[in-house]
Amino acid sequence: MNYDNYRYIYPPRAEHAVHPDTLSQERYTGYIAQPKLNGDCTVIFTNGIETIVMDRNNKPFKKRIPMFDTLCQLHKGDPGKWMILVGEHMVKSKKDARGETWNNKFVIFDIIAYNGIHLIGQTFQQRVELLDSLYGTTRFIDQFLYATTITDVFRVRSYYDHTQFTALFKELIKVDMYEGIVLKRAASPLQNGISSTNNSSSQVKTRKPTKNYNF
Repeated sequence: MNYDNYRYIYPPRAEHAVHPDTLSQERYTGYIAQPKLNGDCTVIFTNGIETIVMDRNNKPFKKRIPMFDTLCQLHKGDPGKWMILVGEHMVKSKKDARGETWNNKFVIFDIIAYNGIHLIGQTFQQRVELLDSLYGTTRFIDQFLYATTITDVFRVRSYYDHTQFTALFKELIKVDMYEGIVLKRAASPLQNGISSTNNSSSQVKTRKPTKNYNF
């Protein structure tokens, strides 16, 4: 489907929570695991000329964005052709593995439009592979992230071995800025994001225990 002009599209989002001890069960064969950072889910619409920053609820991003000029550099593809990236804007003063505050970073985890095409029907694995081709897979000092050529822009790594998902969860939640893990069915095709729940059935999430939730 063509995406020639800006219109809001809801990003895929996991609604159903599962216990971390179940993450490595056989039922998650064929899923891709991605670390969930404790930031603000942010949707970037850009055609290389105009950049629009929205939250996951179809509202303009309210917080101050010191790195707005950096986000304008995210565009790939033909000039003037729209793309939509989904990621976490890190603004909550959470700490990395070295105990240092990790603010004003953008971490990409999905792409839902590219080069003027809404990627309806493309699987999650195909979209991850597209991100690999656009932004690379350069290892970062943080083992759960990839670096990009754009300063303060990163990507979450994707993990495919379901037998390791529980161990992955237990390792990453040791770091303050990670709040959990999201499992996404690799072969699930992107649906039209006309509501916040359109793509939720293909994803589950697990969070570290806090006062607000048990998992």
